[in-house]
Amino acid sequence: RTITRPVNVNGNYNSSVGYDGTIPLKGREFTCNPHIYLNYKNNVNFINGQKNTINELFSETGLDLGYNVQEKFNISIGGIFDYHAPHSSLNNQNNKPYSSQEFSANGSVHLPAKILIESNAVYTLNSSRTNGYNINYVVWNASVSKNFLKNENLIVSVDATDILDQNINTSRTVTDNYITDTKSNVVRRYILLRAVFKFNSNKTKEGDDDY
Repeated sequence: RTITRPVNVNGNYNSSVGYDGTIPLKGREFTCNPHIYLNYKNNVNFINGQKNTINELFSETGLDLGYNVQEKFNISIGGIFDYHAPHSSLNNQNNKPYSSQEFSANGSVHLPAKILIESNAVYTLNSSRTNGYNINYVVWNASVSKNFLKNENLIVSVDATDILDQNINTSRTVTDNYITDTKSNVVRRYILLRAVFKFNSNKTKEGDDDY
C-alpha cells in the first residue's frame, strides 16, 4: 500500500535547450540535418518523512544525411543517441545511467508506369538496463504503390510492416524510489492492401494529404 499527500516544496524546475537544422549541400541535392537536445530537471519530495531530491540529465544527439533527386530517387541515413543520467539523494539504486541508440535508413524510387517503391528500417539498441531488457531489434517496412487515372487520383499499394517480425515496445521509468523496465508486444508483422482516392482535381506532390 502507498499513501501520498501533497506537500509545498521549493526547488522544482525543468530546463531544456535544443537545435535542429538543415544544411543544403551541392545544389540542395545533398542535405545534412544535425539535431541536439539537452534537458535537466530537478524534483523535491518526501519519502517516509525524509527529503528526497531527484534530478536527471537527458541528452539526445542525432545526424541525418540525405540525397534527393526530385521526382526520381531519394535516400537518407541517420542515427540518434539518447543518454539518461538520473540521481536520487535517498536511493542509490536509482543512480544508474542508461542509454539507447537508433540507426535508420530510408529510401524511395520512382519507376516507369507511375510505380513508387519505398522502404525504411530502424535498428534500436538499448543499454545499461535490467537483464532481459537490453533488447536490440530491427523494424523494416516497405511498400509498392501505383497511381491510376488521368490525374493520378487513385493510388493502390501493398504495404509490408515489420517484415522481420522483431518489433517490441521497451521503456524505462525512474520514479521517487524505484525503477521500472517495461517491454510489451505491439502490432507486429502484417501486410496491407490499400487503396486511396484523392478528391482534389489536380495532381499533388508526394506527401500531400488531400484525400
